[in-house]
Amino acid sequence: MRRKLLLLCCLLVFALSSADLAADTTTTAPQTVTIQASQYNKLKEIINQQEMTLETLQLKLTMLSQNSTADKQTLIQLSGNLTSCRTELTQTQQLLTSAKVSLTLAENNLKKQSEYLQTLTAQINAMTDEQKRLKRQRNTWAVIAGVAVLWIGCK
Repeated sequence: MRRKLLLLCCLLVFALSSADLAADTTTTAPQTVTIQASQYNKLKEIINQQEMTLETLQLKLTMLSQNSTADKQTLIQLSGNLTSCRTELTQTQQLLTSAKVSLTLAENNLKKQSEYLQTLTAQINAMTDEQKRLKRQRNTWAVIAGVAVLWIGCK
């Protein structure tokens, strides 16, 4: 049930971010936006932080996919969401670099990306925790089975 709720939340966030991105792609005449260097540097810093977060999440997904066979479908979906997030971040970078979007629109996109990255991070951390819990349970049952075999063998 928890996994289904987590998957539903992920799909909802992804659908909302995709719908909002689709709504923002209207064609308009190129605009020249002038921003202060400090604002530009702040946006570049946020983008760099999000790129590092994306890389970290990609590494975690890779590790989870190597360890998990039962959750392959969820991992594939999370990987797709991560790729989509990376694409949106790249588009935002390109738009910012070519000054085709206003500063507020770029900041809104970055805020949405940040929220989306937090959601992905939470989902990946939940899967990692679940994997650890399952491993502990498996090891506990293995010890119980070993003790039971020894106890039966000693009788």
